[in-house]
Parts: sequence; structure tokens; C-alpha cells
Amino acid sequence: MESTFWDDRYNEPGYAYGKEANDFLKSVTDQFKPNSKILCIAEGEGRNAIYLAQHGHQVTALDFSLVGLTKLLEESSLQNLPMNIIHADLYEYDLEKETWDVIVCIFGHFPLPIKQKVFNTIYQSLVKDGVIVMEVYSVDQLEYNTGGPQSSSLLFTEEELSSYFNEFSNIRIKKTTRNISEGKYHNGESSTIQIIGTK
Repeated sequence: MESTFWDDRYNEPGYAYGKEANDFLKSVTDQFKPNSKILCIAEGEGRNAIYLAQHGHQVTALDFSLVGLTKLLEESSLQNLPMNIIHADLYEYDLEKETWDVIVCIFGHFPLPIKQKVFNTIYQSLVKDGVIVMEVYSVDQLEYNTGGPQSSSLLFTEEELSSYFNEFSNIRIKKTTRNISEGKYHNGESSTIQIIGTK
């Protein structure tokens, strides 16, 4: 999807996916060391980045949409939360080796070339004992129509994700069906895959 799609979505009144952080992310943040250096990719309007910064972490938020990041900048400034905000194309962005304590990807759905490039570099971008946290829609989400892409090529299977993250020494990749209430566009019974892993 081009940035114009996301700019248009984030230009709508309010917050497309609400202002509350993702439930799964909130449930695992107690596993992060204090003052972690965290990269949030495909961060949109910034709800997860705000939550992590509120909990004392050093947050870098990256997204393709300048409109979404402008909302994040306004909110982080309003709350006086220090944050590094980057407007970039993930395909061209260098995640850097052994840099991040945590990498977060919540409902980041990308074309295959971006998936392969980004997910195949996450392991080497984390420091020793670094953590990956993800929640994405599974291919079964097409049956629910309660959020996410309408193309199976942009959705995930457990097998595909396992192939990207097979280097992690300790990882859980679990498909689940759960009710999601995240703004206008993620709402209702949904099929997701949740990942938490340690390097």
C-alpha cells in the first residue's frame, strides 16, 4: 500500500486504531528490562510508542505515513514524552545490527519483498537477550472481516513467521482467536498470530 492510503486513513477524524496500546503488547511489557531501547515499526499514529514511552523506555517510532507520525509528534509533545520519530520506507531503512533491546511490530502487514527484508534482519538487529514482540492478522482473518488487509498475501501463517524467526533461541508463535477493540478499523472477533521471542 502506498503512503497516500495511510495518509488518507490517518487524516480521518480521531484515531484510526484508537489511542490505547495493543492488548498483547501490554501483557508482555513486564518482560522488558527498564529503560529499554525500543524500535516500533509500522507505528502509525503512535499508540504503542506512547504507551512504551510512558513506561520509561527509549522509544523510536518509524512509519511510512507523515500524517500518522505528525499525530504522534503532537501527542508525545503534549505529554512531554521524549521520543525519536522517523519517517521512512521500511524497505530502505537500515535497522542496524545489535542496536535494539526490543523490536515491536503490531499489525504490520507488508508486501513480500518488505516482509522478507525486514523480518530476516530483526534477529541481527537485536542485542543479546533482545526481545521481539509482534501481533499480526492470520490468513484466517479473511473469514472475519473485522480488520486488516483483504489480501491473503499481506496476511500471515504460523509457518511463514516461523521461517523468518527460526534463529531465536526462545520464541512463541501462537495463532489465536480473540475479540479486538482498537478504534474504527480493528473491531470484533479476529484471528491473529502473537509472537514473543528472545535472542
